[in-house]
Amino acid sequence: MTGKKEAHTKGATDVPKSLQKPKVSFGLRFSDIWQNPELVLTNMATSWWSKAGSVIPEFVLGKFPFVQMITLLMLLAERALKMEKYPPMHPYIIYAVCGLCLLSGMMMSAKIRVKYASLLYCLVLIYLSANAYFNTQFNYSRHVRNRISSRHLGCLGIFILYAFIKSDRTSALMQRIGELCIAVYLCAQAYLFNESYEDKKAIMDLIPGGNYARYALTLVFACAGLCFISGYFLKDISLAVTFVLIVFMVLVDIKFSFWTYRGMSYWNQARLLADNVNLLFGFFLCANHYENLSKDARDAVEQAHEEEEEREKQD
Repeated sequence: MTGKKEAHTKGATDVPKSLQKPKVSFGLRFSDIWQNPELVLTNMATSWWSKAGSVIPEFVLGKFPFVQMITLLMLLAERALKMEKYPPMHPYIIYAVCGLCLLSGMMMSAKIRVKYASLLYCLVLIYLSANAYFNTQFNYSRHVRNRISSRHLGCLGIFILYAFIKSDRTSALMQRIGELCIAVYLCAQAYLFNESYEDKKAIMDLIPGGNYARYALTLVFACAGLCFISGYFLKDISLAVTFVLIVFMVLVDIKFSFWTYRGMSYWNQARLLADNVNLLFGFFLCANHYENLSKDARDAVEQAHEEEEEREKQD
C-alpha cells in the first residue's frame, strides 16, 4: 500500500504545477482575510466562476426543449390564422416532436439521465433542421431555410457536447461529432453574411460599421469554425463567439420588424432568437469545460486528476 502511495505521489509531481488541478475550497476562516487577502479573493473568484460557468448554462439548456415546443406550436397557430387549411407537418409528427421535447426537458430539468435526455433532444433537432430545409409545404425562401437549419444545427452540436460532458467525457466520437456540428454552423453563418442579401442588409442597416462590421463578423465566425474543426483554442474561441453572439442578438436578431418585413414570420424569428440564446449559453459552457492545451498536456492533466482521485479514495 505504501509503495502504491509513493508511486501515485511521484506520478502527480511529474506534471507541472500549472497543469495540476487547482484545489478550490469554499471554506473561509476569518483570520485568512487579513493574513492573505489576495489568496482568499483569488480562490473565491475561481470557485464562483467555476460554479457559475457550469450551473447556470446547464439550468438554461435544460429549459430549451420547452421553449422549442412552445415556439413550434405558436408558429403552427400563426400559420393557421392565415387560413392555412392543413399544417405543414403531419399531426402525429407534431405530437411526437412535442412529446419528445416535453420528456427531454423534464429529464434534463430534474437531472435524470441527462446524457440520454440530451441525445433524445438531439433527435428532435435533427428532424427540425432537415424538415425546415427540405419540407416544401412551409414555402420558405432560401435565406429563411438556411437561417433556420444552420441555427438548429449549431444547437445540435451544443447538446451533443452537453451529453458528452454529462457522460464524464468517455466518448471521443461524441465530442468530435458535436464539435463538427458547431463548426458547420459557424462556417455557414460566415457564408450567409456574404451570400445572403437579407443578412448583408441586416448588418449594413443595424450594425455600426457597415461592410467593416460584416468583414469582422465573417472573420470571427470563419476562424471559430476552423478552430472547432481542428480542436485547438476552443476555450478562447468559445468566449469570443459568446461576446459576438450577444452583440449580434441585441443589434440584429431582436429587430422583429426588420425580419418580418423580409419574409420571416414572427414566431420563426422568435425561434431563431431562442436558438441564439441556446448557442450563447452553450458556448459559455464550452468555455468553462475546455482548456487551451495540447493533446499530451491534456492527457497529463487527466492522468493527474485520476491519480489524485485514487489517493483521496485511499485516504
